[in-house]
Amino acid sequence: MKEDQAKQRIEKLKQEIHYHRRLYFVEDRQEISDSALDSLKHELVQLEKEYPDLITHDSPSQRIGGEPLSAFKKVTHTERMLSLNDAFSFDEVKEWEGRLIRLLGTKQWSYFVDVKFDGLAMSIMYENGVFARAATRGDGIIGEDVTQNVRTIESIPLKLEGKSIPRRVEVRGEVMMMKDEFERVNKQLKKDNKEIYANPRNLSAGSIRQLDPKITASRKLRFFGWDVETSPWGVSDETWQRHVSRSDQYEFLKSFGIPTSGHHAVCHTLDEVEKIYHKIERIREKLPYWIDGIVVKVNEIDVAQKAGIVGKAPRAAVAWKFPAEEVTTVVKDIQVQVGRTGVLTPVALFEPVRVAGTTVSRATLHNQAEIDRLGVRIGDTVIIRKAGDIIPEVVQVLPKLRPRSARPFRIPSACPICHSRIESKKIGKGEQGVGLYCTNKQCFAQQVNALIHFVSRSAFDMRGLKDKLIELFVQQGLISEPADLFDLTVDALKILKGFKNKKARNIVDAIQSRTHISLDRFIYALGIPQVGAQTARALANDLKSLNNLKSATEDALMAIEDIGPIVAKNVREWFCDRLHQQIITRLLSKIAIESQTGKAQSKKLQGLIFVFTGELSEYSREEAEELVRSLGGKAMSSVSKDTDYVVVGDGPGSKLTKAEQLGVKVVDEGEFVKMTRV
Repeated sequence: MKEDQAKQRIEKLKQEIHYHRRLYFVEDRQEISDSALDSLKHELVQLEKEYPDLITHDSPSQRIGGEPLSAFKKVTHTERMLSLNDAFSFDEVKEWEGRLIRLLGTKQWSYFVDVKFDGLAMSIMYENGVFARAATRGDGIIGEDVTQNVRTIESIPLKLEGKSIPRRVEVRGEVMMMKDEFERVNKQLKKDNKEIYANPRNLSAGSIRQLDPKITASRKLRFFGWDVETSPWGVSDETWQRHVSRSDQYEFLKSFGIPTSGHHAVCHTLDEVEKIYHKIERIREKLPYWIDGIVVKVNEIDVAQKAGIVGKAPRAAVAWKFPAEEVTTVVKDIQVQVGRTGVLTPVALFEPVRVAGTTVSRATLHNQAEIDRLGVRIGDTVIIRKAGDIIPEVVQVLPKLRPRSARPFRIPSACPICHSRIESKKIGKGEQGVGLYCTNKQCFAQQVNALIHFVSRSAFDMRGLKDKLIELFVQQGLISEPADLFDLTVDALKILKGFKNKKARNIVDAIQSRTHISLDRFIYALGIPQVGAQTARALANDLKSLNNLKSATEDALMAIEDIGPIVAKNVREWFCDRLHQQIITRLLSKIAIESQTGKAQSKKLQGLIFVFTGELSEYSREEAEELVRSLGGKAMSSVSKDTDYVVVGDGPGSKLTKAEQLGVKVVDEGEFVKMTRV
């Protein structure tokens, strides 16, 4: 074949392949089989190998190309990529509408509704109609250049369709993995003895961040568009926004050959939106991809612009989430646990089930009132839900599946550990605000759990003192309260089974290295009910000394920011207890409380939220978190949409993946050090 003939054939092949790509990804239908399409692609590749000068940037053969990357470059978005605020009920959606009406005046807008993809947000730039660049959301302002990887996604056109294509168009949408592909990849990972992914979203994010584009290509990702950021009319963005709606944008996407969900709709009232919500909810499991709700936006873009932005989210849009994922299982037993404060908590034990990406085998039933409300019995089939995707809870019993052998359960009238009398205490509103407590403060379970809390990372941070060791020491009569820890000797530990000189010495050294502690850690270590690490810091920063804390009235405590009446009452009662006073007196004979420096001296990180993952070289995790707090910021243990920075060390865990999914900015330790220099 001569070169001019090859050129004509190549152009026809490209047009034919583009045509069938559009049919499959945009219009969801096929005219030829996958193998026939593969044959066309193969012929194209062979011709381009023979005539390499005829290869163009938009050729389907160029989806997989380029050498593996050493790192991802940073990209500044032309317009900030925003996230969405969440609503979990129709009432919350109505509240959102009410806020818009109060802000903008009389309601003069419609709503544009689409599914809320559970994927990775992506910005794709086209120059003169040709795919030019792709970038992740990042922190909304700066993302990562993932052009080579995104180029491999078949559903993304390398060249926009249509007669009149503007010079520059930015398309935004979601990169996703289909459910069947997710199962295939996980099956292969398991076969290769590699860690599998909890859900397609995690796998999509991990696939996009592969340094080798060929790995990304092998994952068969998909892309669905939901926004055209720049004007495809060739007029100014301001003029375009005055005349264009969200529904118009979807028409542009379709005309360009970019897939959309196909489930979008325009609604004039929230009642219509609610119908769409329930319709999508019903077909959710039948969809080939994962979604976690619907997105509701003001359809008129000029109105949305007037509403503005609050934080990282537009006021004129909301994500209405579906209820947390639920599964059914059978309750095998109900056991009562005794906590460090003596509270008795019934816990349901059930057949292990996978829910919201994790396997769970137990869930708290809170108290007897909750057991009675649910009507749960041992042997019942129940519905388990993960509230906030973190804490599993029993939400419903299926009585029609109850076996004859099912047994009702009541919390015993005596402590299951020490058999002492129990009493009820009011800890909140209503019947469910009543807790049952073991009255014996020398109860083994209370002692063990209180000491485990005392040595924990956010308290005295005694490394190496595992829960089982604490339990062993209490069983052997070596310790019964915190001060006893500091009297432990190598000789006393060496007589225990499994203890040799080195192990005993390491434990004693770990304890003796913690004889000086900050006031906030000391307060937290005491285990006062409902006084967590953040509340302990608030008390320490405001009151400055233990004596001030011991003498503070409830009114004085409530005057401190973030301290409410329940916490104030708990603190006051704790320090008035004679046994607690004796515990503190003995403890202070063994350790010293360092002077409290007070509130942050520098405001450099004021209002910023940090999360750390992986091992840092210059700081321990606790030191880094304390540094953030000393500069006015907050250090949290989990990543959310409110997180500003995730600091990554060696061997980062799932927090990095979640940060990438949520578009939270990720920095390494070097960048963190620069940020914290005063």
